[in-house]
Amino acid sequence: MICKKRGPLGACLETTIRTVDNDNDKASKYFKDPSEKMKARQAAALATQEEDNEGNALIQKLRKQSVDNKEKNDLIVRQKTLLNDQ
Repeated sequence: MICKKRGPLGACLETTIRTVDNDNDKASKYFKDPSEKMKARQAAALATQEEDNEGNALIQKLRKQSVDNKEKNDLIVRQKTLLNDQ
């Protein structure tokens, strides 16, 4: 739905269904999708970054620590929640 007629203070007085004829959206003129070449280049960069991160021992250690901490933190939150519910 788009506003077809506005009042003096900008309130919408009449609405209509958006069609190709009355579409006033100019975004397609200014914003363009990246080309396929750019999308492929970004995907390749992300893939190489993922491979680099997987091999790093520090990152693996930190990921394991995050999983361990999450389990511990979830338990603490559950205990506090149960205590507060009583």
